[in-house]
Amino acid sequence: MPMRDAAARKRLFLALGLWLFLSVLAGLVLVRNDIASRREIFQTEARSAHRLLSQRMAQHEAILATLALNAPGDRYKEAGLALPAGFDQLVSARRVKASGSLPARSEQAHFSAEALADSPGHYLLVMAHQGSVYRLVVDARRLLVDESWPWPTEGPVQVSLLLRGSPLFARQGVDESLRPAGLTEGFRFEQALASESQALVLRAQRWTGPAEWPWGRLLLVAAFSGLLVAWSVKALALRAERQRAAELQRLSKVARLNSLGELAAGMAHELNQPLTAVLSGTQAALRLLREAELERKHDGVADALPALELAAAQARRAADVVTRLRGLVKPPALESASTTVDLHSLVRDLIHLLMPEFRRYGVEVELRGKAAAVVADRVAVEQILHNLLVNALQALTLNEQPDRRIEVHLEAHGQRVDCTVQDNGPGIAREHLAHVFEPFFSTRPEGLGLGLSLCQTLAQSMGGQLTVAAAVPNGASFCLSLTAAPNPSS
Repeated sequence: MPMRDAAARKRLFLALGLWLFLSVLAGLVLVRNDIASRREIFQTEARSAHRLLSQRMAQHEAILATLALNAPGDRYKEAGLALPAGFDQLVSARRVKASGSLPARSEQAHFSAEALADSPGHYLLVMAHQGSVYRLVVDARRLLVDESWPWPTEGPVQVSLLLRGSPLFARQGVDESLRPAGLTEGFRFEQALASESQALVLRAQRWTGPAEWPWGRLLLVAAFSGLLVAWSVKALALRAERQRAAELQRLSKVARLNSLGELAAGMAHELNQPLTAVLSGTQAALRLLREAELERKHDGVADALPALELAAAQARRAADVVTRLRGLVKPPALESASTTVDLHSLVRDLIHLLMPEFRRYGVEVELRGKAAAVVADRVAVEQILHNLLVNALQALTLNEQPDRRIEVHLEAHGQRVDCTVQDNGPGIAREHLAHVFEPFFSTRPEGLGLGLSLCQTLAQSMGGQLTVAAAVPNGASFCLSLTAAPNPSS
């Protein structure tokens, strides 16, 4: 799988996952608060309804007591009684003679209530007092239509009245057809009314569910979460770019210093030979002149000797300066700085570091092979592989074909681990393969020819080896071979 596409998909999935997590978390908090608010409103309304009905029950008892005062108990014949105005729930009131089961001429009023089987929603309130029985028929359905009633007739609240545990009537608040849209059973309230004579229980149930959630606010929360995630991704991308620039600058500084050392080494190698020849010739001339002076064969020998001695001294001084310069810029010994390096992680970080350039030129990069640990200097390995990847990228920019690929292979061979960087660019001519690691050799007109020479020097200083071969069918393949790290389990 190309690392560019995999990294882009990974970032996309992480951003979507973070946005979904934040949206769901904020949505849960919002929905929970909304449900708690509606539950509190429902409980407040239910307590108000309970208080209102309890007051009505007390009014019914008071109405019967008032009727008894207006109709003396010594009149036993059955008679209809006039009801007070303003009580629409009262259907009728009558006075009848007390039966044998009721106490006769008792000064204490006795109340009881029972449902009327032939009149749904109606119940009978009976008061026995001084040998007479006063019967009040109440239509319970009209108790729930008063202007002070907290719930509308058509709404999400279902109200039921129970008399001694049996349903007296139930008013369906919400249409059944609305429930599939998301309404589910929600809040419940059940409490007996404050009346001993009328053992009624108020039961209320409010239908609720996703259909009543604050979807507008949820969409705003989702949009805000998306903006927050986008801003965070942008901030992280800018931070990654700054880190990438700093890492590239560090590698550039290391490359310049190492290139300077390789340049000094090359200069020392190239200059030492002519300086040595000058010194040898000068010393030979001095010897001959001294012999001639001793034999008095030539005139002017005394004048030539100091000039030749000065030339010999300056040649030695120049050679010493070159040697000191080489020692000054020579990288320190890497054997002492060697540690265990995770080659797979190092290559992956380098590919990530150079990913903007790969994207710019449309280069697909693929890392193959399992994680491999080697004993090496991390900075030196970074320098070598960074140079190889940059060289492969530069070679691919000369390739006109649309398919531009770089493959990095990690393979373990016993005590060695090979890291191969292969591209499908124009490749290296066969006659140049033997010279690519020589100082000052370059196939590019603008190149100094020190990069691969430096890589070879760094690899050898760690006990490794860097080789080159022509890739099949085209391109170049560079292989860095390093010592494998000991297996901790062995």
